[in-house]
Amino acid sequence: RIEKDRRTRAALDRIDPAALSPDERIDRDVLLTTLDDKLAGERFRDHLIPISQQEGLHLDFAQSVNFHPVATVGDLENYLRRLRAFPAAVDATIVVMRQGMAERRVPPRITMARTVPQFRALAVSKAEESPLWGIVARLPADWAEADRARITAEVRAAIEGAVSPSFARL
Repeated sequence: RIEKDRRTRAALDRIDPAALSPDERIDRDVLLTTLDDKLAGERFRDHLIPISQQEGLHLDFAQSVNFHPVATVGDLENYLRRLRAFPAAVDATIVVMRQGMAERRVPPRITMARTVPQFRALAVSKAEESPLWGIVARLPADWAEADRARITAEVRAAIEGAVSPSFARL
């Protein structure tokens, strides 16, 4: 992530602001400021604390259902790919957190005390109890029943077989 931010920052430096529209200059300046802040903070190694009760993979992923498009079968296939990829993201987060522990860079105890119940609430036994199930209610009414049934079954299997166990592991 840090190396990508550095590459992005260098690419922005190569863009002549005079060649941009006023809105594009603002976008460039905002991105430069954001990247500069992130890169300046790297010396504190805050990336080793990727989770708190207010932000992190667990909350971002649980809320992703609210922003995911559902107009086509392809949209739902993409959603299913994300659900199925979640265990790998959790495993990577655990590796980062363990590195943070080894370097004694951990969140305050109170933070984790509030985070653990969030994990438990997301590690549901029935897909219908997960916020990620909400996408099923948003399926287009004009879909063929076979597509609706297949997608619903696959969302259930992905939540119960991949996502919930990953939240429990986290």
